[in-house]
Amino acid sequence: MDVQTTRDESAADRYARALIDAATREGLPELFGGEHPEALYRVADRNGVSVVVLTTAALSEAQLTTLMKYRLAQYLATNF
Repeated sequence: MDVQTTRDESAADRYARALIDAATREGLPELFGGEHPEALYRVADRNGVSVVVLTTAALSEAQLTTLMKYRLAQYLATNF
């Protein structure tokens, strides 16, 4: 492996870590903090995990973007 490849991988790793960290800090308390009027299903505390089922249309653009960032971060964290 040459030096340039190592630098690229290191930069990619740092970028992925930054995405993972940012997604971890973002939350959506408005979806889990109370009753959402358009929730199809909701469990406030399922052994420490809250669950809410919403259609995509029930989410704002900002909420949808946050969820997609979190999904990408999970893929990066598991090297998927």
